[in-house]
Amino acid sequence: MDAFRIEDYQPQWLNGLSAVVASQGQRLRTLIGRSLTRAWLVWDVRDDEWFADGPVLLDFDGEQVEVNHYKLDDLAITWNTIDPHGPARWPGFDVRWRHEAHPELWSLQGQVLRDLELLEWTGSDLARGTVAVSFVFSEARLTVFNALDENGLDFGPPDPRYWRHSLRCGAVAGLPGCRVAGLPGCRVLVAHEVGWVDFLRGAVAKVANLGPTGHGRAGAVLHRFAVSRDIASAASGTSPQRNGPASKIRWNPCVRHPSTIRAPA
Repeated sequence: MDAFRIEDYQPQWLNGLSAVVASQGQRLRTLIGRSLTRAWLVWDVRDDEWFADGPVLLDFDGEQVEVNHYKLDDLAITWNTIDPHGPARWPGFDVRWRHEAHPELWSLQGQVLRDLELLEWTGSDLARGTVAVSFVFSEARLTVFNALDENGLDFGPPDPRYWRHSLRCGAVAGLPGCRVAGLPGCRVLVAHEVGWVDFLRGAVAKVANLGPTGHGRAGAVLHRFAVSRDIASAASGTSPQRNGPASKIRWNPCVRHPSTIRAPA
């Protein structure tokens, strides 16, 4: 039986930012600079509304990315596997593919993709750690997010509780070639201990607010070059030794922190 009753569609479910980046980050990045040619949704004919359980299809100049959220934190990103001119089936529902039925989605067609962000939810609820895919156009945005076991669409700025990871400049850890303020190899820290990650994010955000600095070639502001764990800890009033020896942290301006993050107690 074909997954989701869609011929040739076999989603591979991913959980968490690291898994999404490792599996899909580089290919997603190649969409930047392409125009959105067509956007397809599964449509409930009887109720005349979007059937949000089905994947969202976005065609960028012949490269079709298929985004689907499932359960609480499952995310599947597939490529060029679904023919929207073919049938879409779901038990008990009369559904079909539509590309013109959603006005806001329709208005994006023809626009050039300027950036693509992976949004990581940092709220204190059960959705913490879930990943949304946000497509940034010149004057608009489309975010496909997990709406509790189905897809959701949002066309406004991301909720401030999202941690925003831009793919445009290779800001997400695991993508090669990141260059920030002339510093080779600048990447975002990958850490597995959630409390330490939150502490770093809050601490570095405080350091960034200190303003201009003349450090090295980077100049400008502090968040445009590498800082050490010692500096971040000093800014937050917490000793770095609590989580191990000091080590280098790469702060990347392409990663935008939530407005409020607390260091672990």
